Amino acid sequence: MVPLKVDYKNFEKHPDLNPIIEEQLERLEKCFERITSCHVIISKPHKRHLNGNVYHVHIDLHIPGSVIAITREPERDGRHDDVELAVRDAFKTAKRNLQVYIEKLRKDIKFREPLTEVASQTQE
Repeated sequence: MVPLKVDYKNFEKHPDLNPIIEEQLERLEKCFERITSCHVIISKPHKRHLNGNVYHVHIDLHIPGSVIAITREPERDGRHDDVELAVRDAFKTAKRNLQVYIEKLRKDIKFREPLTEVASQTQE
């Protein structure tokens, strides 16, 4: 299990959220097993009359040589007055960003000839 740190800002710790976050992180681990740590920050800005009480979710996925940072802007879609939905949406975005990172890694890998073929060519 990847080390996980969850911080709450401007509201009380929500006991039902940790199992959801852990489940979402396990799904990310299945996608890419080289995640070294994860930091999730869930904040509830002050009440807004026009947008209601929305939750902001920020995720930092630490991987060797890089950090993938995800920040959801709930004011744009207005659905994040439910904290569980906000967390799930942020992890969906994290998965998409992680998949893009994985594709970049695969393209950077240079494929070489197998050693057996190289050895046989040098012996001839």
